[in-house]
Amino acid sequence: MSSSFFFLQAEKNDHNSNFIEALERHAESNNQQIYVVDRPLGDRKYTYDYIDRLIILAPGHKTVLMDFGTNKDKFEEFVDDFTEDLASISDKFQYKSIIGRSRYWRDKLIAVEKYHTSQLNTSEFFSKFKIRDSRDKKSEELLISLLTGSINDIEQVKADVPDNILDKVKQKIVLFDGDQTRFIYQKPENKKVTIQRLSGTGKTELLLHKLKDIYTASKDKKIIFTCHNKILADSLRSRIPDFFNFMKVEEQIRWNERLWCVRAWGSQDNRNSGAYSYMCNYYKSLSTAIAIQQCY
Repeated sequence: MSSSFFFLQAEKNDHNSNFIEALERHAESNNQQIYVVDRPLGDRKYTYDYIDRLIILAPGHKTVLMDFGTNKDKFEEFVDDFTEDLASISDKFQYKSIIGRSRYWRDKLIAVEKYHTSQLNTSEFFSKFKIRDSRDKKSEELLISLLTGSINDIEQVKADVPDNILDKVKQKIVLFDGDQTRFIYQKPENKKVTIQRLSGTGKTELLLHKLKDIYTASKDKKIIFTCHNKILADSLRSRIPDFFNFMKVEEQIRWNERLWCVRAWGSQDNRNSGAYSYMCNYYKSLSTAIAIQQCY
């Protein structure tokens, strides 16, 4: 069963499977958030030739770039490329104003490691890479947010490290947990996914991230974002462009061509006014569908 404390977005193989499984057990038994990825998640353009490596992320610990292969030169190229890409993402979302240029955080927050079997002792592994300085911990959490696509509003977290509970709440860096990250970036096992949380806990925000990932993954996909009534649909429709701008989405929104944000039913005269009216119009059976619906 998947754990909310563990997220994997990398291929298991004979070289890394034991280590990945040890990390997952550690995350579950210690309630420690751990992400194992092979690239930054928020943008699909970041790819690397060297495949025998993993990126291990855990709040309060250095980002560990782990080499499982034998090509030292190729791994070093990956380290340089990854650091350059991370710095670029930091600049893109204006995080550089807090964490600085890569030369300030590369050695303090990123560790380069050659895998050996003794690292299956995960307690010793994380103890080795634990960050002590509170400012560095904050910078590392911001790097994790960039790598997992959990982008924070820099204006809300740019102040110094808070020293009281109220400021800690105000400046809390938001990170997706394992379940949220899986929902956004991985294909669901079931066709229907239900998200149940209290009001104000970020359900709509999560859907916007999923919407953005689907929309940017392919220029051919069409998406209907639907809700109960017209007022809510209009409100969400106005939020989507702001969210896309915040997430620096380069693709233009093609309303009523690739993306619809509408109420559930709609009207017979306007196929783009609701999810039901669009589908019926698409299948050329609106009157028949309405008649069938009225029978029930």
